[in-house]
Amino acid sequence: MNEMEITIKAIRDITYDAKLIKSDDDYKRVLNKYDLIISGEKINTIDSTELRHCLKNVYNCEISHDEFLKLISIVCTKLNLKKEGLYLLENTNVLNGYLIHLF
Repeated sequence: MNEMEITIKAIRDITYDAKLIKSDDDYKRVLNKYDLIISGEKINTIDSTELRHCLKNVYNCEISHDEFLKLISIVCTKLNLKKEGLYLLENTNVLNGYLIHLF
């Protein structure tokens, strides 16, 4: 699989498991499984920086920060996921990541 296919698979896996979270134990299991935090009112939001970390440590897929920003934007569009840009505090013109709403 290429980087895009791995990223799509990871997001689908995380989304599937996030939808099954019904208790604190479920939440902890999913966090440990993917090594990332899922937040939001519906437990449906992830940070792209943590997703990149998950790809490296769980899916053995290492992508540079700049390449990942390009890739994740395309993946979110393909999967029809809402994303919000996160910008550097010291330079609000520089995109640093995204909050991704899984559902």
